[in-house]
Amino acid sequence: MTFLSPIFFWSLLTLIPLGAVYLMKTRPRKRVTNALFLWERILEEKASQFWFRKLRNLFSLLIMALVTLLACLSLTEPQRKGQQSQDLLIIIDRSASMQTVEGGRSRFALAVDQARGWLRSIEGGNRVALASVGDTFIYHCHLSPSARVVRDALAQIEVSDQPLQSHLLDQIGMLLQTERSSYRVLFLTDGASDVSDLPSGVEVIRIGEASDNVGITAADIALQPQGGGRLFFSITSSRAEDAALELELRHIDSGEIAKLITVTAPAHETFSEVVELDSLQPGLWELELLEQDSLVLDNRVELGVNQPAPIPIAIRTENTYFYERCVEAFAHAENLLTLAEGEAITIAEGRPIPSQLGGLLFAPVADVAVGIGEVLPEVVAQVERESHPLIKHLDAESLPYPAARQMQAPEGAIVVVQEVGGTPLIYTVQQEGQRIVVMNFDPAQGDFYLSPWFPVLVHNAARFLAGRQDELPALAQIGTSVSISGEQNTIERRVTTSEVINQVSGGPQSLQALGGYHFSSGHQDWYTGAAVLSEWESGGQQVSDSLSGQAEPPSSWPIAWYLLVVSALALLGEEVLYHRRKVG
Repeated sequence: MTFLSPIFFWSLLTLIPLGAVYLMKTRPRKRVTNALFLWERILEEKASQFWFRKLRNLFSLLIMALVTLLACLSLTEPQRKGQQSQDLLIIIDRSASMQTVEGGRSRFALAVDQARGWLRSIEGGNRVALASVGDTFIYHCHLSPSARVVRDALAQIEVSDQPLQSHLLDQIGMLLQTERSSYRVLFLTDGASDVSDLPSGVEVIRIGEASDNVGITAADIALQPQGGGRLFFSITSSRAEDAALELELRHIDSGEIAKLITVTAPAHETFSEVVELDSLQPGLWELELLEQDSLVLDNRVELGVNQPAPIPIAIRTENTYFYERCVEAFAHAENLLTLAEGEAITIAEGRPIPSQLGGLLFAPVADVAVGIGEVLPEVVAQVERESHPLIKHLDAESLPYPAARQMQAPEGAIVVVQEVGGTPLIYTVQQEGQRIVVMNFDPAQGDFYLSPWFPVLVHNAARFLAGRQDELPALAQIGTSVSISGEQNTIERRVTTSEVINQVSGGPQSLQALGGYHFSSGHQDWYTGAAVLSEWESGGQQVSDSLSGQAEPPSSWPIAWYLLVVSALALLGEEVLYHRRKVG
């Protein structure tokens, strides 16, 4: 046996006053009596029992000394021979799949019960830390020797609707690689996430069994140019046999059921389906899997159907033919651009026409460039900002850039593509509240109008200037961010599942709750949805067989607990004997 806190041996000094209480003699009190013969008889009886009472008091002293000794030993945190003090880190998986119900209880509740069982390991100097992992890695309690503190922290953990981000488990590996490697790490998980690359040294406690579940793991919906719409969805099944399923597509605001879909889900597979829709209107739509299974989060998704207003384009050039054909092509294909005479994004050559919506300027001659010089004899382009939306779907370094001139970009400009000598070829600049895209070349030269890259440049610039460079998806995974146009406007956000309404600013919006979102920016409405969308979480890989180890909680209580129980029983026994002596 090992004692980790020998300082508490000083508590054995309490035996001194305890012995003093038992060995202390009391002086008898003198009383006057008129019946001496009665007291003489009593004294004779007492004298015959003197040694018996003395032994009984000594026995009582020994019991109380034993109780005190056991209590003092429990304070020293005794440890079994060969046992080493080891800190314990308990990590609980709180991802969406932990809401799977088995036997009337969720896997998360089962994991919490398992964690409580492990708290008995707080003995002999051991300390326990508590963490959880889902979309984030959170420490709820740092190393503590108190089981009560850890239990209180355990009660505060809540299960998440988001999938597990397995890369967060790398933080455990960093912990195990520190100089102090005495950590024992337990990971309580159902294995319904990709945790095949867990750091070595992590002991896995598997929660739950393979579930009987089907769930929607991907979906998309969109209007078709010729009318109607198209719905795409994927379903993952963890059932042992093929199953006939029904899905319902419903418009949320009107309640109209657009389609009842019947499919057959193959056992232990993910399959996809495309459905043509006769009619489809903008707004939020709900696709629901009409099934009762162990996980309800993935049985319903809400999708947004958007019909954005076309971007108005005004052409202010001498040669308008090719620009008009380009705009009309995008107007017919996806209703993206439209020719306009009023307030619109301006396409110009030389000098832009002022417009609050900004403009696209080819072959600049003034205002938006500095030190314009001669035509470059040869252009070798290099990309400065590879992910910029102006060069999306373009091989910008292979473009010819006909009649590009030597110049410098004005102060504050963002250069996207430049010539190796430093001359900007494509850049943006903010000027008097306008955002202008500058193309340092003349599209009328070298038949660039006929190049397939010409309409792509116009398309990218129009989207960029309108703030619609990122297409809003019909459905996104919960926890991701989407970009909403209308940066200068107030946007109303509505999560349909909980009817939360608040005001937020424009720009990127994080989808932190399941359900449908309605963004209203000026005269334009935008719709999207957030769902789990994970084959792992929905059961395609339920309870992975790759998990190693199945740690078990300690089977015995700490030695200190046994000592306290024995001392309490001894004290109770002595109290019973004492009262019996008093009663006679």
